Amino acid sequence: MERVLTLTSGDNYIYLYMYNNDEAFVVDPGSQRPVSEAVESCSLRLRYIFLTHHHLDHTGGIGKLRKKTKSWIFPDEIDSPPQLPECRVEVIPAPGHTKDSLCILVRSRDNSPDVLFTGDTLFIGGCGRPIECKAKTLWQSLERIASLPEDTLIYPGHNYTAENCRFALSVQPDNELVRQRLQKARKADIEGIGLVPSTVGEEKRTNIFLRAVDDDVKEALGMPEATALETFEALRKRKNRFG
Repeated sequence: MERVLTLTSGDNYIYLYMYNNDEAFVVDPGSQRPVSEAVESCSLRLRYIFLTHHHLDHTGGIGKLRKKTKSWIFPDEIDSPPQLPECRVEVIPAPGHTKDSLCILVRSRDNSPDVLFTGDTLFIGGCGRPIECKAKTLWQSLERIASLPEDTLIYPGHNYTAENCRFALSVQPDNELVRQRLQKARKADIEGIGLVPSTVGEEKRTNIFLRAVDDDVKEALGMPEATALETFEALRKRKNRFG
């Protein structure tokens, strides 16, 4: 059985992480119904609710789930992430989109790749808007993610992959890796499954925001002498106007 079950509510992703045969935690339950249906159909006991930040589209299902399952909420009700039988849960502070943004890192006790739930900090091919913080703060959070092992699995908070790839191609029209990724994203969207998960390595190769360190991106923006932060800020401003 897959450890991570991906649920959708509009363009939001909600994740159930299953462990210990019949137990699970949920990440960012913006809606209660898909979670309750999955828990029931898989005969799971929902133990914990993990939140990556406070926005309603990530927290909207908490109230009803809490009543139904008596699950504990992190970080609202417990001070540190629970340590589970089959995995170790860690928190990576990731301010930028919001001041309280964080990523949930799950390290399996076997040899399988780590799993990172990134909320609205890192998307497949993109990143969140720095709403409550400066762009520099968000960039520092993205650098922390980029420093993780390249096989770390990335589960973002939204499905914006096709749009993010289109934006990257507006900057670098000849980037074949991004063009191929756009085709895969469109096919996955038609099939209703989305292009999750990604990996840290794939994001470093094809996510133009993480590629703010690369000279060819700086050249494409006409700012070859820019720092990585200056390049990221320029990309973020340009993405805000992209439509």
